[in-house]
Amino acid sequence: RIVIAYEPVWAIGEGATPCSPEETQRIHSVLRMWLREHVGHAAASECRFVYTGSVNEQNAAQYARLPDVDGFVVGRAGLDAEKLLSICSMVAQCKSNSVEPSLPLPESSRRRSKLFVGANWKCSLQSLRDMDSLVQELNQLWLSEAAALADVELCLFPPYVFLDRVRRGLNGCICVGGQNAWDSAPGFKSTGVVTADMLRSVGCRWVLLGHSDRRNTLHETDVLIADKVSKCLASGLGVNLTIGEKLEARQAGNEIDVVLNQLAM
Repeated sequence: RIVIAYEPVWAIGEGATPCSPEETQRIHSVLRMWLREHVGHAAASECRFVYTGSVNEQNAAQYARLPDVDGFVVGRAGLDAEKLLSICSMVAQCKSNSVEPSLPLPESSRRRSKLFVGANWKCSLQSLRDMDSLVQELNQLWLSEAAALADVELCLFPPYVFLDRVRRGLNGCICVGGQNAWDSAPGFKSTGVVTADMLRSVGCRWVLLGHSDRRNTLHETDVLIADKVSKCLASGLGVNLTIGEKLEARQAGNEIDVVLNQLAM
């Protein structure tokens, strides 16, 4: 259970220009081909590749139609229940009429996994009142759209302190995940650390690893992230692994090398 999230760092944040649909498809196709060549046809089919780079309810459809985009991880749009469910609906509708992935696969290896939409709440919600209000609204909208969203797996990534409360309040068809786990590196049992077993104990099914905030602001290395991926998968958590190049790598024409090195680790 792994989802690969392509996050071009230069395309995220308020006012940023998203990666074009054509370029997004090119990167996702390269990633799926690498997975086929190094892991196998079944892995290339089953692994979901999602785009995370300034996605919103206005541009989601043009990305959802791409053959190698299997969903999204959103930030700001995930804080608005109507916008988030609109994005889920767009993914489901576009994929019901879309072409197969660009990489030819044997019939036995055709994609069987649900589409994936994640909402990374970061630290944007900081009160129980705001959290409860958003969860209640999401539950109501999900129930009204449940039939149309049968092929979508929606996962919310709240701050750690709200995980159990969000999970208990959510419709059981929506899952929750942790924004990070620290099961590697010297001192990982230090003060303030959250582990995969802790996340599983409060009902998490997924964890975000490799997010650009962790790589570029907190300086987590590819080696550390790879070790955390291995340990979280072994613990039974699904992993949403984020990879993506910074602006200088893109300008130098090294974006493919960067994302493949991150994936290969």
